[in-house]
Amino acid sequence: MIEGAIVGVTMRYSPVWDIPDYRGGVVDASNFTFRDCRKGAEFMKYDFPNKSKFNSITFERTPAGSMQTGVSIWDTDSIRFDSCVFRNMVQDGIRTMDARYVAGSKNRITGSLRAVYSGATYPLSSYFKIGHLGLTGDYRNVFENNTVGIRATANAYGEVFSNDFANYDFDVALNGTTRTTVTDNLFEGSAAGMQLDKTGFNDNRLLCNVYDGNDVGNNIVGSNLGFRFRDEEFNTLNHDLFIQGDTTRPLGVPLTG
Repeated sequence: MIEGAIVGVTMRYSPVWDIPDYRGGVVDASNFTFRDCRKGAEFMKYDFPNKSKFNSITFERTPAGSMQTGVSIWDTDSIRFDSCVFRNMVQDGIRTMDARYVAGSKNRITGSLRAVYSGATYPLSSYFKIGHLGLTGDYRNVFENNTVGIRATANAYGEVFSNDFANYDFDVALNGTTRTTVTDNLFEGSAAGMQLDKTGFNDNRLLCNVYDGNDVGNNIVGSNLGFRFRDEEFNTLNHDLFIQGDTTRPLGVPLTG
């Protein structure tokens, strides 16, 4: 266990000075706990694939603690999470910018502002894969009692497959020119299962998801010309599809549901 650190593990050259060529450290962690650190682990910008992996790791904030973020990743690729628990982060379980990573299976993120936040500074430079098709039972990733489950901002690209969501505001919120495929997920108990906000012409495809007990299934804001959905199952309290936008009709093709 690492407890009470400012940063539990850091991939930077030195706490005093920092040389980018020496940032590529590897974390191979299993059966470990980061408790009440300001940040559990951080990865700095590095230009080659990083083979770090986290397996059966707990990141947790106690009632007396102030843990802000579980793991932050800046412009580093190929990091993987399996069977990890992120509990009660003040901000984010996983926070990334221009990074590429996979949260494979059996991850649990609860009680945080945002379970996952992915951003990018240039087109599609950020890639995230949350789950994979066909996960069932305890193998599915679980996002519950967070304010937002997954928030992706402009220029991010993601795949969200076979997960269970039950959050407060949005289960998945896409803001700006994102591109995503969201398939075989369960969204329940949130204000909106999905929100697309001004995603533009990029493809955002929703397929075979279930919305159960949400106020709104899909909240579509602004211009989302690349939005498509098919074979969705809605059991919502108010609206299956709530459009607050300029143009949602994708590339001249009528919406199909």
